[in-house]
Amino acid sequence: MAKMQAARDAMAAIMGRVENGQRVGGVDAKKEPQIYQTAIEYYKDQFRNAEKADRMVDVAKSAATMKYLAFNPKSALVNMTAMVTNVPAALHAYAMDGKGSMTKVGPALAGAAKDYGAVMAERLENADEQAFIDEAHRKGYDDPQYARDASKTTIDSTSKAWGKAMTWGMWMFGKTEQFNRGATMLAAYRLARGRGLDHAEASKTAEHTSNRAHGTTGTMPQWAWGTGIGARVGQSLYVYQKFVHNYFQMLHEMLGAKQYKALAYATAAPMVLAGATGQILPAVAMTILGGAMKAMGDDRDAEKFVYDTIREYLGGGAEEIARYGLFGAMGMNLSGSMGTTIDLPGAGGMMDLLGPAGGVVKDARDAFGFLAPGSTAKPQRKRCRPALLSRFRRCARPPASPRSRVMLSWTRAESSTSRPPATQL
Repeated sequence: MAKMQAARDAMAAIMGRVENGQRVGGVDAKKEPQIYQTAIEYYKDQFRNAEKADRMVDVAKSAATMKYLAFNPKSALVNMTAMVTNVPAALHAYAMDGKGSMTKVGPALAGAAKDYGAVMAERLENADEQAFIDEAHRKGYDDPQYARDASKTTIDSTSKAWGKAMTWGMWMFGKTEQFNRGATMLAAYRLARGRGLDHAEASKTAEHTSNRAHGTTGTMPQWAWGTGIGARVGQSLYVYQKFVHNYFQMLHEMLGAKQYKALAYATAAPMVLAGATGQILPAVAMTILGGAMKAMGDDRDAEKFVYDTIREYLGGGAEEIARYGLFGAMGMNLSGSMGTTIDLPGAGGMMDLLGPAGGVVKDARDAFGFLAPGSTAKPQRKRCRPALLSRFRRCARPPASPRSRVMLSWTRAESSTSRPPATQL
């Protein structure tokens, strides 16, 4: 019944209503055919009944989420970095309307983070701010959307036991997501009130700011709508591309609104924290440099040339910072998790085309071959992430054959250097 009512409301929004013999609101199919057709396709995709293929895609998503995010402290750490990358830029662009100094954002965000961290245990002294937080709780604006969506999808598509495992596994990630959204909204609300907006306007601004900074789950790009094979592949490929997609949408809005301070911050912050590796601007610069070098008859790899030059003149430490940012200086490589480039499918064929879900299948296949007695798998084959391998090693006795002992020792060496992917909301 609720779905039918939602469908009727959606069609009413598209078709408008008739008042005094005239149509009011809605979308005119003749004047705005593209918008009308897009809206119709969107609602058809949202309100269609689930099919077996939908459940298969959901299971693949849940497997990828369990592998890369669940029970993974690194994912929670990477998720928190949004508070110093996307969020300050979004606060300046939306809550402050691009006006004023970026220096106002830091103190406002720090105070909001402190207060929101305590708001779960006690109430705020400011009545309007507490009313805003209560409304956000009631409407679910500060819910951990990705963790909630992953758990709900899993329960709907698989067993309750797997759903509970997913809920437990995503608990830590969900708490960081809730903190990020709640602190962002509280900081945005305060900044919006500071520039003269009333409670209702500031509340809407805060919600909009949080959605732009962290994105919203449950939606797919238009090319992934529908039930065709192309749409199914797109749904699988898009599992973790939502975050990068949202980042570029935010940059596009800032550029269109000429909010250059926020744009510069949002572009530079990921490079400062995680280095140039995997970032869009350095990737473009390396491509241009590589083309110029080839035009002058130099066939060396541009990226290798730049980092070799930095190491030669400034030392290895400077190279680490250039590659991996401030986290690299502390011995951590989060460049893959905080990258802002969109990787295209490589030589892995269909497994690469299926995105993270394909990665799960490929790693599971390699893991079974790796654990098999007398396996002849070569070291260059990609393995399961080190956390899973360490669990296998704790549960299994050391193999007796010399070949297996060599493979086990190689796995230990790989686990010390591999960096499993994570993600950011």
